[in-house]
Amino acid sequence: MYPDCWKEYCDFLRGKNKDKFYAAGWSIAKANRFSARYRMAVSFEAAIFSNEISKKTATSFSHVLATVLSQMALEAAIVLNKKDIGTYKMTCQECAELFKSSKMNTTLINTLMSNIKKYNPDDSKKSTIEEGLDNLVSGNSSDVWCIARAIRNSFAHGDMTSHGAGVAQCKIMRKFFIKLKDVLINHCNLEMAFGLKQCKINYLK
Repeated sequence: MYPDCWKEYCDFLRGKNKDKFYAAGWSIAKANRFSARYRMAVSFEAAIFSNEISKKTATSFSHVLATVLSQMALEAAIVLNKKDIGTYKMTCQECAELFKSSKMNTTLINTLMSNIKKYNPDDSKKSTIEEGLDNLVSGNSSDVWCIARAIRNSFAHGDMTSHGAGVAQCKIMRKFFIKLKDVLINHCNLEMAFGLKQCKINYLK
């Protein structure tokens, strides 16, 4: 499954001067990279393991991996549109409420914060992810882009596991991951629509 507007984008691209797209600030290579990541994210259903891994662990791991793939797709879309990953906003009140109502949210936050500290040992200045997580935990924000980034970083580079993040032990936390993935995919399509509009405007100038 391709991103929304992808056919419209390909139809617009057909027969056009590719060099002019680059001159207009649009990278066809980055657009293709976004599309590839998007298709991987929306096509992913579940990870397959041997019988040595319990069904609950496999399912929970799949929820986490689906979120990570979706975050990577949206990050590619943000880069494509030349927006700042650090200041990007993705609000979802339902996600924020699910997260706050989960009995395992402290477990997840502690896991994420521990990983962040490894890459930002300077306590005198918080990273944008730390600030975002603080605001989410305190209830001052429903921006969940920060936690999506933290999950991706901790899962790919840190110590995060489905059990260590509380996903395997908590039904509400699993619902949170499922909803977070859906929000990420929705924002992918919003960014694609925005990018296509800007692409057309700049190309036709």
